[in-house]
Amino acid sequence: MLWNQAEDIWDADQLQNKLSCLMSIGTGVPTLLPVRDDALGIWATLKDLATETEKTAEKFRRDKSSLDDEGRYHRFNVQHGLENIGLEESRRKNEIAAATGRYITSQAVYKRMKLCVENASRQLGDKPSSVERM
Repeated sequence: MLWNQAEDIWDADQLQNKLSCLMSIGTGVPTLLPVRDDALGIWATLKDLATETEKTAEKFRRDKSSLDDEGRYHRFNVQHGLENIGLEESRRKNEIAAATGRYITSQAVYKRMKLCVENASRQLGDKPSSVERM
C-alpha cells in the first residue's frame, strides 16, 4: 500500500501530522454477489475478495481516522453505474464517463472536492481558489 511505502521514506508521525490532503480514487462500488459452493465458485469469490479495494479503503479510513475526521482524507468512488464494468474494459468509456459525471454532480461530492482542493492549496502556499460548480 502507498501509505506503507511513504512511511519507509518519512517518519510515520511526521507523515501523519504534516499531510494536508490525501486523495483516494476508487474504481466503483462493486455489487454483492452470492458465493457458489463449487470449487470454481469459491475460487472466483476468493479472487474477487483479493482485488476488492473497498475493504482496503475502509480499513485505511478506520486506521487513520484522524485524517478523515480533520478533513485531510478524501475518498472519491462512483457509487452506482460501474458495478459490471471491469478495469480492463476501456471500450466502455462512455458508460464510465456517464456514471462518473452523475457521481461528481452531487452536492456531497462537490463539497468533498472543494475541501480537498482547499487543503492542497494551503499546503502549496497558494490562496485557496474557488472550485467552480460543474
